Amino acid sequence: MISDCVSAVSVLLLGLLLAFLSILDPQVLEPRFNAELFAQILSIPQNKTLLRRHLSTHVVALIGNDTQHKKREAESTPGYVPLLPSAKVKVRTKDTVYTRL
Repeated sequence: MISDCVSAVSVLLLGLLLAFLSILDPQVLEPRFNAELFAQILSIPQNKTLLRRHLSTHVVALIGNDTQHKKREAESTPGYVPLLPSAKVKVRTKDTVYTRL
């Protein structure tokens, strides 16, 4: 019973996040962000392979084959470091310049 509720919530979150991703410009997507990372963020267990495959096909459909191909090329580079769900992102703004006094 509880696992069914978790699956239903996961599918609901999947739909909401896919809708959010669909409004993004594919050029601004992080090259290291992939469907596997998305599944980890949504806490979809490894044994839910059908749900993970469904997520993967929809992510590819949303970002397009060209962007997916670029992501796979980035993964095959020698210095590739995968993005992790616990990674912290540092946002740099061009407007702010800090100088040491």
